[in-house]
Amino acid sequence: AGMIASVDAGSGPWSDPSGYGHLLGGVEPQVMVPNSQLSGLVAAGVTVFANALGRGTAVASGGTLAGTGGTSYLSTHRTIGTIEKTIIVGMEFFTFAANDGTTWVSVTEAISGYLQSVWTSGGIVGSKATDAYSVSSGLGTTMTGENVLNGELIYAVTARLGGAPEMFWEWSGTLVMGGV
Repeated sequence: AGMIASVDAGSGPWSDPSGYGHLLGGVEPQVMVPNSQLSGLVAAGVTVFANALGRGTAVASGGTLAGTGGTSYLSTHRTIGTIEKTIIVGMEFFTFAANDGTTWVSVTEAISGYLQSVWTSGGIVGSKATDAYSVSSGLGTTMTGENVLNGELIYAVTARLGGAPEMFWEWSGTLVMGGV
């Protein structure tokens, strides 16, 4: 946990904690596993700590037991979790706003502004911002008339996450408007 907090503070949750750029001071593996078995553990999604003579102990893989493909990486889970939580907290500001076109544009701009900063920091990838993410919110795109009448503001986010393999992540959130 300390090493992950250090990586987050230094370069963001989208940075892979594995490798000897993030050494674990005072920590050594409790079980020595031969190199011939390490690749099998990594392929199975086990996060392996390795001790290299003269270099120290580091995370040898960024895999997890959860997910498949790109979602099986710790940095991918951390990136998605950070983006979701930040957007949810940011959307609380709009709880008592009118559920109308002005608010939908403001929501889209607020989320886009945040994702722009994540893209600039390297958390999502693309040669330009429009390749890295998209955000939408509005009647006919993310909401029906019934959603609006029920006080539901729905927004959708697509982001291109780096890593191996690169992947697109799609997510939508619903804000229940307090003024209804």
